[in-house]
Amino acid sequence: MLFWKNANLIFRNIRNCLKALFRVLSMKKINIILFLSILFLGCSSNKEVLNLLESKYKKGNLIIVNDWVILQSDIFLDLNKKRIKLQQNAKIEKLQQDSAVSWFGHWGNEREINRHTASKLQLSNKDVVIDCSVLKVLNPNDSIFYFIDGAPCFTYRNAINLIQNKKVSEVSIISIESAIQLWGNKVGKNGAIMINTKK
Repeated sequence: MLFWKNANLIFRNIRNCLKALFRVLSMKKINIILFLSILFLGCSSNKEVLNLLESKYKKGNLIIVNDWVILQSDIFLDLNKKRIKLQQNAKIEKLQQDSAVSWFGHWGNEREINRHTASKLQLSNKDVVIDCSVLKVLNPNDSIFYFIDGAPCFTYRNAINLIQNKKVSEVSIISIESAIQLWGNKVGKNGAIMINTKK
């Protein structure tokens, strides 16, 4: 009888030791799994954000990355997305229409605007971007005279071509009266916008 009591006690101690060992091992395993899943989820969330940004871009929404409005881009067609790197826990900020209009004028009414911050944005010569600080004064529906870096420009499309991929240093809206005094009735009748870019 004593033998069975001792054997039972030994068996219970071994079982308790094994349980404790498995508990420690499973906690380590859980910690490793948690760490790997956080790492994986962090990567996949970045990928998900990029994919969402790409789908919004393809829908025709206005995409602002850092200080650039992306008008035409191969960034989103780069399968490895090597030229754009998100900040950790990066999210797409969809601007409410009131904010979008106050920041970006006509564009805030016309399109959904999505803003996003990247820690790396490497542009190529196939990309067409414009400085978002000038977006508010650009309206393709206005027949306005543009004076860009000292050069006259009579159409919105030409204005975009002259400022694309350049940082803007100064934007001035010239009243109709002042524009007529400077450039005459024909050119200044709708006012003018003077834009200087950084050399």
